[in-house]
Amino acid sequence: MFALGLAALFAVLLFLSDGDILLTRPLWVDEWLTVLPATRASPFDLIGDLAAGADGGATLLHLVVWGMRNVLGELSPTTLRVMSLVCVFTALCLLYVVLRRRFGANASIAGALARALWFVVALASLALMPIALMLVSVAGQPSMCRDTRLPRRSRGAR
Repeated sequence: MFALGLAALFAVLLFLSDGDILLTRPLWVDEWLTVLPATRASPFDLIGDLAAGADGGATLLHLVVWGMRNVLGELSPTTLRVMSLVCVFTALCLLYVVLRRRFGANASIAGALARALWFVVALASLALMPIALMLVSVAGQPSMCRDTRLPRRSRGAR
């Protein structure tokens, strides 16, 4: 259920942000810093470049882009950004599953969405936007922090 809601949220955000432009615009500098090391002939050369300071990003991302480039050939901005969206979607779903093992559904959803929107929260706090107040009010709900799956012990039970 969480995955369907998250997919709907992604679709709405892409629609509202004119996803065609978002997915097809030329690569930014930080994206080029991911793609250029992935043009190396072998993954060992790629890891060597990264160890020498070619980019500060995660090695796994560079290896995935290297593998995609070897399988698909030239990588378009659309291909790279769709891969990024799939990775973020998967990571948020896994985060929800991990949080759900300990917390209730509402708290797990709030935690996953807070992680997804952390940059929005930072910008909102600098710009004093109403979203910061909304997140504070949601975080203050005691029912969101209670684990509803564990049975409660009676006072006399030992």
